[in-house]
Amino acid sequence: MNSKEIIKKQLVKSGICNGDTLLVRAALRSLNIEKKSDFLEVLLEVIGPEGTLIGLSFSDSFFFPFISRATFTRESKTDSGGFSNMMLSHPKSYRSMHPTNSYVAIGKNAKYILGKHNENSKCYTPISKLLKLNGKMLLVGCIHSSPGFTTIHYAQEVLGLTEKSFLKNLKGIQYKDGNFIRKFLKKDYGGCSKGFNKFYSLYMNEGVLKQLKVGDATSLIIDANEAYKCELEVLKTRPLYLLCDDPLCLSCRATWKNNKKDILPFLINLFLNSFFKVKYQR
Repeated sequence: MNSKEIIKKQLVKSGICNGDTLLVRAALRSLNIEKKSDFLEVLLEVIGPEGTLIGLSFSDSFFFPFISRATFTRESKTDSGGFSNMMLSHPKSYRSMHPTNSYVAIGKNAKYILGKHNENSKCYTPISKLLKLNGKMLLVGCIHSSPGFTTIHYAQEVLGLTEKSFLKNLKGIQYKDGNFIRKFLKKDYGGCSKGFNKFYSLYMNEGVLKQLKVGDATSLIIDANEAYKCELEVLKTRPLYLLCDDPLCLSCRATWKNNKKDILPFLINLFLNSFFKVKYQR
């Protein structure tokens, strides 16, 4: 079982230091520590009172007219995993108010990063503040199960790619605005992220990606600006580079206006897969 001191040494050795702005996504089970909350405590110790820790705290959206299935508030649990919910439960955490793509932060610049991110904002705009603060990004134990860095979605946003989804204005959620319950429809989509691992080799070619162990978890750390520079350069000329390789992925194969060529093959593959599945179940 890993101790807090071991994890602290691993984080410091990776280059994380006092005053850092750090975006973290983590699979807590992979750490092999007795108290999962120790990981959050160690992160906050390493970046110190001058630093800021950021996490994703996204919420599910639903197809219209079923968006009343959930109502987002600042106190809502997130679908972004145990680590993000742990951050939300921290007494000093601050959460943005975007109904489907909120973020949570703890530390000096939490309100600066998230304070204006609400229902009128695009999904990934807080990443612009991460870049301005010369932040870093850490993936812990989820480099294959939930690959890639959130700067990829921000690069999509900057290039206008997040607004090229056929799902625009079709999905949403309710949110609480003072004493009122309002409806929110998503206008921008980042889509599937399973193909984001394609960028790992590009980062490595640039010499900006570092692999490390955090507890027992294989992890990756990268400078946010270096990652974003690489991603933006690729997506400017190859906007479909980030799509995953699954021929049955609805998001990648059938929801993008700039990828209409995959829609018919997707429908054929879906039909054949369903047909043979039913046939062999008889």
